[in-house]
Amino acid sequence: MRATDALISANVILRGGLFEAAHYRDVATFMDLVNLIEASVLFDKLVCLPTEVPDGTEDLPLIKTLASEGILWRLDLLDDEIVSKSSVSMLDYCPEENAEFGRNIILASTRLEELAFGRVARWFTALNVESSCRKAYPHLGYDRSFHMDRTDMQYRFIRTLSYLSVASALKIPYIPNFNRLAIVNPILRSSVATIRKGFIEQASAAVSSSVRTQHEKLQLAGREMDIFVPPIASMVLDHARSGGNLGSAILKIRKDMAATRKYFARYLETIASDDVPLEESQAALERLDSDLKTILDVTRGGSSIRLLEWRPIAAFFADRVAHPEALKSAGSLAEMSVRLLEMPVRVMRAYFRRRRVQPILDIPQKVGRIKRMGKLTQDLFGWNVSPEEAAGLRRFLMAVGHTVDVTNIPESA
Repeated sequence: MRATDALISANVILRGGLFEAAHYRDVATFMDLVNLIEASVLFDKLVCLPTEVPDGTEDLPLIKTLASEGILWRLDLLDDEIVSKSSVSMLDYCPEENAEFGRNIILASTRLEELAFGRVARWFTALNVESSCRKAYPHLGYDRSFHMDRTDMQYRFIRTLSYLSVASALKIPYIPNFNRLAIVNPILRSSVATIRKGFIEQASAAVSSSVRTQHEKLQLAGREMDIFVPPIASMVLDHARSGGNLGSAILKIRKDMAATRKYFARYLETIASDDVPLEESQAALERLDSDLKTILDVTRGGSSIRLLEWRPIAAFFADRVAHPEALKSAGSLAEMSVRLLEMPVRVMRAYFRRRRVQPILDIPQKVGRIKRMGKLTQDLFGWNVSPEEAAGLRRFLMAVGHTVDVTNIPESA
């Protein structure tokens, strides 16, 4: 696994494929489609744990397209090393247990009948998972479905623990299906662990947060707004409306983002490699942090990468102009010559860095051309979120305490 891969819930893939194929359409399934679109663009490879899926799943058009392109992968067998590491990671979520308990949960995640429920039920209760589900699910219309069955909740709790632990062991992000937020969030609130965020995912989250803020301002000013769909998914859906094929639209935007994924991957490999000196890894991390700050700054209407690169040179010459006596020394004149020679190099370096992250910086402008998300989904799918579903979605997110997470992103200087 690489740092540019992600572990994704099998239900994100299944439900996203079912929505696109018009087998099942509601607001929660649409949000799973949105998550699948975003993940397919942002990550090199999406991997899910062993699971049983309904017959015909692999023939769903969207799933078939993503699998044939090598984007979707299923771990049909967890090797001993992954299981061992994941068993230890499990203790972040169930600290009073032991690695054998974690191992049993991970290995039994697709064989529920082989797992004794006693200890699982204890953690299920201790983490207030059932309470979270019963408060949140009715807002999605799940109050009369299997989602409210306690045994089913426990099964999804086991799967969630497995995904969180395996993702921690593999050191890659985990993407849960939408309604599983009612299970994921109480687990994370009660543990020392967090869901790892990739750098490109953080950059996308910064842009998404900026666009969401603009939408909220427009709504407060009187513009009628539909449910918020993250910018990358919005771009893909808009492209699909023009081209008529969602799979092709994902591949097009994914291709546009390829250089950016490669750019982040190169630095992440340098950071993680045991063969690289610590100072080189630290330099790579500082460069990524700097780029994230810049992306955040630009999405807030701040300076461009190129201007940021000029700042140290501009400050140097401003100081010399303010203190002309400093120009009298030969050393100072020599230093000025060196700085002047550095300027083209810095500008060219900034240009190539900007090119690699430009697709992210262009997102707000492209999304701004979309008039109404409701009209877009109506044109593309013949479906739109009803006002009741939109209100239920907001209440569900409030019930699970979900917010847009950009806390990993360094604040702009």
